[in-house]
Amino acid sequence: MKTTKHFTHEPLSCDDSYSPWRPQWFPLVHVTTSYQFPVLESVHLKRIPTYSTSFVRTDDCKNHEDSIIHGYVDDQRLLSISNRPQRYLHKFSQHLAVIAPDYSVKLGMPRHDRIRSVFMNRAVCAYFQTHGLDVIPNIRWAELEDLDFVLEGLPQQSTVAFSTQSLLDDDLLVSHLEEGLSVVLQKLLPERIVLYGTMTENIRELTQSCRVIEIPSDISRIHQQRPK
Repeated sequence: MKTTKHFTHEPLSCDDSYSPWRPQWFPLVHVTTSYQFPVLESVHLKRIPTYSTSFVRTDDCKNHEDSIIHGYVDDQRLLSISNRPQRYLHKFSQHLAVIAPDYSVKLGMPRHDRIRSVFMNRAVCAYFQTHGLDVIPNIRWAELEDLDFVLEGLPQQSTVAFSTQSLLDDDLLVSHLEEGLSVVLQKLLPERIVLYGTMTENIRELTQSCRVIEIPSDISRIHQQRPK
């Protein structure tokens, strides 16, 4: 199991900013000023993953040290992580890296719910980072205005992840994705991007300045493995 990682900066105490929405396991880390999101550490993968699967399918992995675990599943399943992240520590620590849970951020959701989804994403990410895991921040936005809070606390020149799953069949969602991705690239200058889902020509052109790791969706991977 990976050893516990101690942040180089002194963490802030959560006692001075009580919130009934903050989970009891919330780690003692620096938080941002505006939205009180955890400030995440940068992630630099030791090697390129050769396999990926969701946290509910980890038994499919044959070579854990080269596999990446993701949280691109429905919110109901993600609740098991946010309720008790400690139960996943040992399992996740056996893998190369983990992509933070992809809690829903959708058009039509109240803004406060979108903010809370991003907060939980960052809280879980920070929790596993403080326990020594390489956790890749997952970035999701619904509207361009969401980037006001979505980019808070994220490291620059690091590895980040995003997904195109369920977005490419809607022109408006594609437009928001591509315009928002341009801002993400300008603000974060990522060293590497992990893309879950389908790569499009426009996204390929936008991300040509950094390395992109393409991982197929679980559904696509399963279909590809089925005998023809």
